[in-house]
Order: sequence, then C-alpha cells, then structure tokens
Amino acid sequence: MDYAASIGHFDTVNWLHQNRTEGCTKFAMNEAAENGHFNIVKYLHENRTEGCTQIAMDYAAKNGHLEIVKYLSENRTEGCSQNAMDYAAIYGQFEVIKWLSENRTKGCMTHAMNVAAYRGYFDIVKYIHFNRTGGCTTRAMDNAAGEGHLHIVQWLHENHTEGCTASAMAAAANSGHLSTINWLHENRSEKWKSCTIENAAAHGDIDVIKYLHEKFGTACSQKALKNAIKNTHKKVVKYILDNQSTTSQVDDIQLHGKIEGCQLKRPFDEI
Repeated sequence: MDYAASIGHFDTVNWLHQNRTEGCTKFAMNEAAENGHFNIVKYLHENRTEGCTQIAMDYAAKNGHLEIVKYLSENRTEGCSQNAMDYAAIYGQFEVIKWLSENRTKGCMTHAMNVAAYRGYFDIVKYIHFNRTGGCTTRAMDNAAGEGHLHIVQWLHENHTEGCTASAMAAAANSGHLSTINWLHENRSEKWKSCTIENAAAHGDIDVIKYLHEKFGTACSQKALKNAIKNTHKKVVKYILDNQSTTSQVDDIQLHGKIEGCQLKRPFDEI
C-alpha cells in the first residue's frame, strides 16, 4: 500500500485497504503528499489510522501542492517544520510561501533567501524581505552575482546590509557576466580575488579578462595563463602575453607550448 500510494494508484490503495490486512505506514501519506496525490492523502486520512509526519506538508510545500498543504493543515495535527517554507523558497513556490506565511507559525532560515536569490526568484526574495524576519547572508548577493541576476544584486545592495564578499565578482567572472562584474566594480568596495581572472581565463572569457586588466591593472597569475593554455584559449593566451607577460611566463609558454593540442608560440600571428 505504501508504494501504491506513493505513485498515485488510488484503486490499488482502495483494494488493498478493503481486502488485505497488512495496512501501510506513515510513508504512504508522506509520499502521496509529496507527489501531489490529493485523493490518496484524503482517502488515507479518512480510512486509515497510520497518519503521516511533518514530512508530508514539508514536501508538499516543496513541490507546490498547495491544496494538499491546506488540507493537511486543516485536517491533521502533525503540521510542518521550518523546512516547508525553506523548500518552497528554494523551489520557487511563491503561492505556497505566501500561504504558509499567513497561516502557519513556522518561519524560514537565511538559506531560503540565499537560494532564492541564486535561482533568480525575485518575487520570493522580496516577499521574504517584507514579510519574514529570516533575512539572508552575504551568500545571497554572491549567489545572484554568479548567476548574472543583476537586478537581484542591485536590489539586495539597496535594501539589505549584508552585502557580498569578493566571491561575488569571482563567481560572476566564472560565468562570464560582464555587466554584473562592471556593476560590482563601480558600486561595491570588496577586493577581488586572484581566482577571478583565473576563472575567466579557464573559460576563455576574453572580454572579462580585458575588463579586469584595464580596470584593475593587475597582471594575470601563472595559473591564469596555464588555465588558458590548458583549455586552448589562444586569444586569451595572446592577450595575456602581449599585455602583461613576464620572462618566466614566456619561458613557461615555451616549455608547455603543446598543451591539450594548443600550438602556442609568440606572437601568435595566425590568430
């Protein structure tokens, strides 16, 4: 019966209840709730005594099954845990978050807004800000920057005091979000990490590398150069060598000039 309930086989659940004595466990209602099988949740509640745990409402919230969340809240006593709102935020279930906030007493943790910012759920970020006290950490802006959600980065900057860390620009560079990098440079004071340009070199983001070099005037590290060579980003290697190479870097190029099929030799006239 547990398995039949979990996959939504109502007729099987009904037959087993009517004709067998093995019964089921709390797993049946938990799984039926998680998977959105409202008719089975209702049937088990009305015809069985095993009940469920807080997992039922938590996971129904996670998957956006608001009708089931409401039913469990109105008809059962197990309730939910703080995970319910956290899960709903993480998986973008705005209507579920709103209902839980208005009808249940469990709040959410900073993880909720952090992940909502990372996934670009702007409406959820704002709702938590205006209606809950959980707040966020620097990871919210760091995460949003890494995914290129500049509007969320800007909103957090204007409405929250947590700010970000140097990881914000490093993450943005890793994903090639130049507009986000530019905004962080012009509006935030966090120092940038050497891995910022190293990540850009590894991904071949020549525009990001040029921007970082021109704005910060800092030479690329040996690791940045090696990352570009390893991934055969010839234009990046050429730019690094033409603009900021040292003798040791040139020697390193000559020593590793045939890495991963990248035939490299200055001055890269063929590019």
